[in-house]
Amino acid sequence: MLSVARILRIGVVGMMALVVAACGSSVPASIADRKPGVASPALPPSAATKPATPVPVTPPVAVPQVPTEPQVEVKPIAAPPTIEARPIEVRPIEVRPPTAPVPVPETAPPAIPAQKPSAASLRAELKTEPRAFKAPYSDEALAAMQRGDGREASKPEARAPATEVKPPPVTIAKPEAVPVDPDAVDWMWPTGGRVIESFEANAKGLAIAGRLGDPVMAAGGGRVIFIGNGPPGYGQLVIIKHNDTFISAYAHNSRILVKEGAAVKRGQKIAEVGASDTDRPKLHFEIRRAGKPVDPAAHLPERR
Repeated sequence: MLSVARILRIGVVGMMALVVAACGSSVPASIADRKPGVASPALPPSAATKPATPVPVTPPVAVPQVPTEPQVEVKPIAAPPTIEARPIEVRPIEVRPPTAPVPVPETAPPAIPAQKPSAASLRAELKTEPRAFKAPYSDEALAAMQRGDGREASKPEARAPATEVKPPPVTIAKPEAVPVDPDAVDWMWPTGGRVIESFEANAKGLAIAGRLGDPVMAAGGGRVIFIGNGPPGYGQLVIIKHNDTFISAYAHNSRILVKEGAAVKRGQKIAEVGASDTDRPKLHFEIRRAGKPVDPAAHLPERR
């Protein structure tokens, strides 16, 4: 009996022989479908046994020749236009016999330039006598002129020319020019209340009644030079410089609406009437000229 090892060795050698034989064959292995009821598909014949299929050959295609020079279309030259010949009309010329007189055209005689008279001939032709003169109208002068006896009438006496009397020139008195103050200010009332205190040496201005919140307006255009608490008795104060001569002051305000250094226009609202540092709502208004208080009523327009 063969041993198990020998049997395994023989089996391995046989399987290797089968593998080598299978690799050397070119015939494809058939695949069997072991499913019941399904037939195995037929394999196509190999390339070695399949007949060759004829390949159609296309005829050669003619390649158009590319011209190497540009093609220029040559047009025939048009024939020159035909000129229609026209007959020339010939007229007979009249020829006269030599015995006939030939008419001669009449020519005007040349113009003779007129001679200018000389100065001597002109003086000879001028008559100097009798000289004409004017005579005043009278019966004797008219009779002598009608007789033509050549006697001259008595000449009138020469009169001295009348001198034109010119009226004396009228002088119109011109109104004297009123000197204009260069520092004058177009003043207006700063508020609409009535004056309750007039200008005095101690008051230095006008006290104008009002209600709290009434507008206080700039009495003239200028620049604000001070705002805030003034000296005792002034309260909230605004001072405006109008020019180098005049300034105006507005005291006892409840609210100031402008800033120091601001430019203001005439009639611009600068504050509101108040009762600061006083016993009742009012506006204390001053005008100062060169630093000295003056009566504002003398500069403000008259109220209507």
